[in-house]
Amino acid sequence: MKIFLTSPGRRVELVKILKKELKDIEIIGGDYSNTSPALLFCDKTYKLPYKIDELYLNRVIEIAKKESVDIVIPLIDYELELYSKNANIFRENGIEVMISSIDSLELSSNKLNTFNFFKNLEFIKTPNTLLLKNYNQESFSSKYIILKPKNGSNSIGVYKIKKENVIDFANMLELDKSIYIAQEYIDFDFEVTCDTFIDKDNNLIELCQRKRLKVRGGEVERAVTIKDKNITKIIENIIEITSFFGVINIQIMVKGSDYYIGEINPRFGGGFPLSYYSGANMLEHINALIDSKKLKQYLDSRYKSGYYMLRFDDAIYTDELGND
Repeated sequence: MKIFLTSPGRRVELVKILKKELKDIEIIGGDYSNTSPALLFCDKTYKLPYKIDELYLNRVIEIAKKESVDIVIPLIDYELELYSKNANIFRENGIEVMISSIDSLELSSNKLNTFNFFKNLEFIKTPNTLLLKNYNQESFSSKYIILKPKNGSNSIGVYKIKKENVIDFANMLELDKSIYIAQEYIDFDFEVTCDTFIDKDNNLIELCQRKRLKVRGGEVERAVTIKDKNITKIIENIIEITSFFGVINIQIMVKGSDYYIGEINPRFGGGFPLSYYSGANMLEHINALIDSKKLKQYLDSRYKSGYYMLRFDDAIYTDELGND
């Protein structure tokens, strides 16, 4: 099997467990910089354009065809829409792409769309959210407001502000009020990221709940697996009314007995290795997907609760980098 990982960046651990789990696998990595650490663990590497546009897409297709790739797995938010809109080009060439539909991406990537989709559903709550240009502090009950780009990623450009200071703060930083959203701050007890695998028929195949203990730069640094039946049911309900595909992660905020939708990321999450090592082996579903086999449904049955991930910094020291 040949897997093409695009923009793997720091996902060294993901590359390692793919090699460990999937036999007779060749991993091809593509990134705009040859100093991407994950590239040094791939079997072959290619340089991709920095700008994610039509030239980027054409380069990926060229490489995938040249290498007879079985499946392309995009790993950063900014490239997902491009793949979704052009998935048919890959599939016409016998190449699978682990990507959700464009409708699903518009739901997940735009946080205002996420709020509008979930706000009237009974099985989960959602923080009140408005475009910044429509901000009215009387619309919010929380003391603080979260300001962030509606299509943001990795906690970039996120601010926590007292609600009476929002407009002055936004004006001072010259924030684009048509791009930024104002969202009710939920002083949650804890946050849970749920890794899930969804098949082509929109069946939830497997999930694993990761309680976040410490986050750095928008990515989990320490976490522990839990099993909350309410969260499992919420995830089942979400999958039933959406149309995602492959590995995605859904963030749930827990405050007392209330559950709030956070974000939906239709790609591998940074903390995914914890799900794998705790027993939720979603990588085997990729094998079955490529072989057109029926996927066995596990839901939350396989992983071990109370299993910890404690990430730490490591480095690669080399005078040899990957080449095209």
